[in-house]
Amino acid sequence: MLPKHHILLGALFSFTIFLIFPEIKFYTFVIFLSSFLIDFDHYLVYVFRKKDFNLKKANKYFLTIDKQLVESYKNQKIPVGLFGIFRGRNSSLPKRSGFQEFLYKKNTKAPLMIFHTLEFLIFLLIISYFNKLIFFILLGILIHQFLDAIDIYSRFKTLNPRIWSLTWLMFNRKRKDIEFL
Repeated sequence: MLPKHHILLGALFSFTIFLIFPEIKFYTFVIFLSSFLIDFDHYLVYVFRKKDFNLKKANKYFLTIDKQLVESYKNQKIPVGLFGIFRGRNSSLPKRSGFQEFLYKKNTKAPLMIFHTLEFLIFLLIISYFNKLIFFILLGILIHQFLDAIDIYSRFKTLNPRIWSLTWLMFNRKRKDIEFL
């Protein structure tokens, strides 16, 4: 999902929460910020790969990759189920989402977005028991994740759940970066 959509929908969700709970004024602003600033990990991937700090170039970089992935994926005839599991009968393939299967066949890897992993969500959940601010940051991130899930389903017809970093490492070792497209 484009950052402008995350900002707009994050503002809408935050404003709705503010209308329901007006006593948490400051925290609705925190929810709003965290609903789109989680994508900072995309920028970190760009900086790491390109050794460039230009935010506009980073945005263009990911827009180009996203466009190429969508076009390439739509040209493939990969069956997917509700959670994107691709397995034929008697298949010895490990369970992968349709999108992962597409990347597997292309011998490529998607970058690991560290703030989008389950470990990060669990970490925030644990810390939120001790810190009220972190709870509202987590709420904004969950809004972001929900919007991403809707976007992924609308484009790839799969509800590919967020992955563990270890799963990503096992799936992607020895694969080329996705920039090949």
